[in-house]
Amino acid sequence: MNTSRTHFPVLAAALAVMLVVFCGCKKAQEPPQEAAPTEKPSLQAEPKAPEPTPAGEPAPTTQPAADSEQENESMSETPTAKEPASPLTIASPAFEANGAIPRKYSRDGDNISPPLVFAGVPEQTRELALIVDDPDAPRPEPWVHWVVYRIQPATSQLAAGALPGGAVEGLNSSGAFGYGGPAPPKGHGTHHYHFKLYALSAPLEAPAGLDKAKLLAAMSSKIIAEAQLVGTYER
Repeated sequence: MNTSRTHFPVLAAALAVMLVVFCGCKKAQEPPQEAAPTEKPSLQAEPKAPEPTPAGEPAPTTQPAADSEQENESMSETPTAKEPASPLTIASPAFEANGAIPRKYSRDGDNISPPLVFAGVPEQTRELALIVDDPDAPRPEPWVHWVVYRIQPATSQLAAGALPGGAVEGLNSSGAFGYGGPAPPKGHGTHHYHFKLYALSAPLEAPAGLDKAKLLAAMSSKIIAEAQLVGTYER
């Protein structure tokens, strides 16, 4: 009997078992492979797209409140332009400025005062005064033809030959009270007659019958506006 053939299967089986054990031990010694990291879903919300603006309408804009307050404040601080007051004026419907005074209002005619119109009287006026004189008279001082004062500030006109209520007349250069019309010397050329209107800030505390010099002295500190109309006359 051949013993080598008998042991061959046994050896083959033993080798197979050893090979299996060896392979198992080698796999056990190898480190486990790490799993590929799994990407976590992002929790950040995607930006929201702006809603479309209707065609033809501008996109709304928000202005800071501070800017609006500053704008309103600057508008409130802006001073309002005030219209300048009209100047005091005196005119006559009987003749133009620097025009000839009609004969009717001279000593050669009816010798009555011409009609006069006042405008632009300041609001603070308390009285008006009027002086008419002729600086072309052949004497050192102008010849005074009319002195009127205590005229009410609401007076807007004087009718021909009339005196407004409350007004008083002073002394003229002829030594009379009231109006004396133009009467220049014949051949002396053209004379200029100055109708001077004064607006006063306070009533005059003066008696009736003042002449030009005394009236000017009494109202010197009260004059707030003046106006003048010049008319001419010649013989």
